[in-house]
Amino acid sequence: MDVFKINRHIVTLGNFPIISKLYNRTAKALLVYEQLLLTRWKEKIDAWKDHLNANLLCVVKNDDENNQQIEINSNIELFSIFDEVKWFKRLELDIPKAALVCMQKVIIESKIKTQFLYYFFSIGTNIQTL
Repeated sequence: MDVFKINRHIVTLGNFPIISKLYNRTAKALLVYEQLLLTRWKEKIDAWKDHLNANLLCVVKNDDENNQQIEINSNIELFSIFDEVKWFKRLELDIPKAALVCMQKVIIESKIKTQFLYYFFSIGTNIQTL
């Protein structure tokens, strides 16, 4: 509200002190809420460390049918975590190391994922989710 104090016309309005207090309370509540959500998100990332360190794609040999299959670590919440990490990184927020390592793996694996899928589809293998 310091920006508005420079403008004399706004400061002279009768409701300015009330509006200023309401604005400051709302801004403070939003900042506290934002910090609370970020803290909970970091705790969630710590709980998901094992899943974040797992490979997204892995090749499994099927002995019964004598072919290979791709298994995908396809927990839907992992993909939402990837999106959240991407946006938090854009906002330049402090991100846990496990999430950054995960994002680096996702970037590397996304570059070669198309090649993997092309290869395995061309030899007629099945894709199964875990």
